[in-house]
Amino acid sequence: MVIKRTKKMVRNYRNLAFSQLPKICVECIERRNLEVHHKDGNNNNNTLSNLELRCNEHHNQIHGMGKPKRKLNKKVQPGTRQKKRKKQ
Repeated sequence: MVIKRTKKMVRNYRNLAFSQLPKICVECIERRNLEVHHKDGNNNNNTLSNLELRCNEHHNQIHGMGKPKRKLNKKVQPGTRQKKRKKQ
């Protein structure tokens, strides 16, 4: 049985992720253009432990849609912040 995801279902898991997770890509320090990624690849598993925020470049990289322009950094631990370096 295939369950179609409704707009309401999509809003619910996105709202959960953006309200409970640090608003930063787990691969880099990007804070804009964030997307919700399902860690196990199952779009119906919308538990918080299965969701993570990624910038669109790293989200696309996971799904094989391109290479990121930014370098990959260590995974950001929840509750920690990294400062962007100033350009000189």
